[in-house]
Amino acid sequence: MTDDLLVSFTGFVDEPGEYPFHHSMTCYDLIFIHAGLQDSLRRAQTYMERGDIFRLGGDGKTSIIIPFSVRDVWNRKSEADISLKRGDEIVLYEKDVRESSSRVVYLSGEVKKTGNFSCEENLTIADLLLKGGGFTEKAWIFDAEISRIPPEGISGDSLSHVFVVPLIDREKEIFSREVMTDLILTRKTVASEFLLKPNDHVFIRANPDYEPLKTVSITGEVLYPGEYTIKSRNETLSELIERAGGIRNSAFLPG
Repeated sequence: MTDDLLVSFTGFVDEPGEYPFHHSMTCYDLIFIHAGLQDSLRRAQTYMERGDIFRLGGDGKTSIIIPFSVRDVWNRKSEADISLKRGDEIVLYEKDVRESSSRVVYLSGEVKKTGNFSCEENLTIADLLLKGGGFTEKAWIFDAEISRIPPEGISGDSLSHVFVVPLIDREKEIFSREVMTDLILTRKTVASEFLLKPNDHVFIRANPDYEPLKTVSITGEVLYPGEYTIKSRNETLSELIERAGGIRNSAFLPG
């Protein structure tokens, strides 16, 4: 809470702080001395359409907001300037307050880096995949699922629009996985044709046929102890022992 003998100047200003109040003090007095608007760059970054005065109400408990035009005050329009009172807090805002606060897209699923990424103009799925470090081993690299909420919202029971977008032309561009990944990430496939919008959610699905290698360790009285990769779901223990060179003559077979 600002001291009754002071006024407070906060927000997007060059010299925020508390300053001694004096009679006949106006918004212009604070803005001219402490806002830094003489600097054309700061002025361009300041939201000139509105600032606010937060003032303690007549009940001494609640605050009221008094908006004003920063542009008109700065241009010395007398009808726009407001006389201050002890304890007032004056707030200026940065220009991007009127812009969307979330120019980001979301990447999830089978990529190396999931999370939020900035959404530049003309950002494509290929660009986003590059930001995400590329695919994981078990990624389905042929298409991506995009969820989107239009700015005007969606009527009915739908929560979002969902698109399945091809990343590569499966009829023309089937090469090794490494080559196909390079083609996608270097904007040489249809993945570079779909432009993303802020708040899009891109999901890379897992390949339903992918299974990581599974190994078992065989130790003890076999000819070649070590770690063996399982060849099939139906491989038996006796087959694994055979791959390990069979049981040594010194093995105790009953137990």
